[in-house]
Amino acid sequence: MCTIILLENHQKKSRKKCTPANTVEIPNENKTITNFIGYMASKVSEIQNSPWQKPLEQREQEDQKEFAERYNDVLAAAPRTAEGKLRYFANVMLNLLPSVFHGRQKNLFFSDFSMFYLSEFDAAYSQYCNVNQEYEKEYPFRFPLLEANALEKELQDCLQQIIFPSPAKSRK
Repeated sequence: MCTIILLENHQKKSRKKCTPANTVEIPNENKTITNFIGYMASKVSEIQNSPWQKPLEQREQEDQKEFAERYNDVLAAAPRTAEGKLRYFANVMLNLLPSVFHGRQKNLFFSDFSMFYLSEFDAAYSQYCNVNQEYEKEYPFRFPLLEANALEKELQDCLQQIIFPSPAKSRK
């Protein structure tokens, strides 16, 4: 559905002011769309208020709650400093890697690995940048498309560099 201006007698000369009284919604997408931003905002509002959106948000909240319950002791033991958190959560993710690639419940451990990255590690990185008055930079690690074994090795190397930085790299 789109909103178009009805032109009187289909004359392009008509410069009548657009009001709700002279607009109509029609299903023809080839007509001129007026108030495109309003139209898109109404579509976004429809999506946000749709019946499937709320269960999705509820499921995400439940997943986060289950994650927090499952790893309560791990999250509680996190250091207070930003640099300490970075190393701590890198170590946690490093310990999850074998389960992600070789465990029986790969999906669960991959979900946990991702949750640690998104909710804890990334937040610690932002905190580190704020504390050290640095701008957030892109992570220096790039992962090309790799087979599972090669990706596991790359991730291990990356996390180990965060946990145990080499003296030459930490001076830069």
